[in-house]
Amino acid sequence: MHTKYLIFVILTIYVSIPYAHAEKETVNERLIRVEESIKSLDLRLTQQIDLLRKDIDRRFDDSSKDVDDMRSLIYVVIASLFSIIALICALIVFIVRKDKQTVSDSANQNDFLIVLKKIESLEHDFRETIQQKIELLEMSLKKK
Repeated sequence: MHTKYLIFVILTIYVSIPYAHAEKETVNERLIRVEESIKSLDLRLTQQIDLLRKDIDRRFDDSSKDVDDMRSLIYVVIASLFSIIALICALIVFIVRKDKQTVSDSANQNDFLIVLKKIESLEHDFRETIQQKIELLEMSLKKK
């Protein structure tokens, strides 16, 4: 009986040694496959990172172009506002000058009318004075 157990143990060891060796090789093969898959994952990850970096760079360039476009639009709007303000100022100056010229023309007309009235008044006074002197002379001639 003892021998049966001994034979059983020896046979078990004999059978398990190749199995352990085969299992060892499969573990090595598995490790090799895991390494290869890690390398391929690393390569794919690197490629994905490069693609993301390129996409981010492209987006930054696009946003930079958008910012430049917005800046140009702001310049156009500001220039338009300044042009409108300049036109309004020019219109105000034109209106003020026209009003001043109108006032000046009416003042000149008023001055002309005043001078004309003074001349007419002086002419009237002068005629009266001449008539009085003529009458005085006539009277003095009649008396003589």
